[in-house]
Amino acid sequence: MKEFKKIEFQTGPNGLLNVNHDGVLFEYMEKNYDFTKLAMSWLEENYPDAVKYLEGKFKKNKWNRRLFEWSIVTNFFSCKCGALDDELDIDAEGEIHVEHVNCPIRSFCEDKICRMQSKYKLTDEESKVVPLLADGMSHESIGIILGKSANTIKSTINRACKRFEIQMNGKVLVAFCRKKGLL
Repeated sequence: MKEFKKIEFQTGPNGLLNVNHDGVLFEYMEKNYDFTKLAMSWLEENYPDAVKYLEGKFKKNKWNRRLFEWSIVTNFFSCKCGALDDELDIDAEGEIHVEHVNCPIRSFCEDKICRMQSKYKLTDEESKVVPLLADGMSHESIGIILGKSANTIKSTINRACKRFEIQMNGKVLVAFCRKKGLL
């Protein structure tokens, strides 16, 4: 069985999800259950809140496991990765690269799957610091902008690194956040 890596998703003109999985292009259908199982396993590991939400949304289909899981996978990846671009949506490491999907119902959609974050989340303070860090700003400059000391900014970065179990380094944190779709 293939791994859930090297994947590009695109919503076709017919509204169905097209998948290019490691060079094999197919229109994703309920019958593609091997792919669905891979995708569900990946989703449960990386986006448990989204899975829980979508299970509730599609609970009427729960009696038909294939349709139930296909609906979850289709909804999630259409909303998170349904636009075509030149970067794999799931890269060779199995990490997602979220893209902005031009959705005609975004303003009144109740799902907000497009905005759901992975199990890796930044705190409110971290979400102010990390983008500025990603722009190449120093701790001192970030502190001035946010009205905090450089030491407070450094502590915020170190707490995030510790929670994510990565090296305590701003550049490593930025790379991690980019890889996990947090930036």
